[in-house]
Amino acid sequence: MDNTGDIKRFFLIVLIGSLLIMAATSILIFLFGSFNEVEVRILMTMASISAASLFGILFSKLKTDYVRILGITLIGIMFAITVGTIWEILDEEFFYKGFLTSLILIVLLIQSPWVLRPQNNKTLRSVAIGTFISASIVALMVIQLILDFMDFEEFYFRVLGVFGVLYLLGLILGPILKKILPRM
Repeated sequence: MDNTGDIKRFFLIVLIGSLLIMAATSILIFLFGSFNEVEVRILMTMASISAASLFGILFSKLKTDYVRILGITLIGIMFAITVGTIWEILDEEFFYKGFLTSLILIVLLIQSPWVLRPQNNKTLRSVAIGTFISASIVALMVIQLILDFMDFEEFYFRVLGVFGVLYLLGLILGPILKKILPRM
């Protein structure tokens, strides 16, 4: 599965299969089930497989190998945490901390190829790098909040807000600068 198309095809097949199985299972539960705990867990597990497949399709389109591999690995971790919590193998606190941390890292990773793609203009390149650095700092600061490593003072939230604003500014400014700056 070295080819991006093969990875995408794999996740599409898993998605279609999980949706078909989930639909059949749902119909059987609606017609004959009692909506007990096991049936709900089965449906939630099937929904988790579908969600992981959708994320996998997103990452399979990426051309950067390390981002694609890391992203798919994070999806696997998220899926394992979710299913482990659904079937009560893991506790809810671990679920929230692990799931949210993985989700933040996935969001950061999924945008990295677009933010850090090669730019001919030095100004545009600087804005892209600054945007990614700001996004990384925001992600790490939010992960620290989720994992609750320490007590946070007001200043921490002020710094988080500053880097959040810089990140959003870079996301907005990048495409605008790309349109107005001369191509070199």
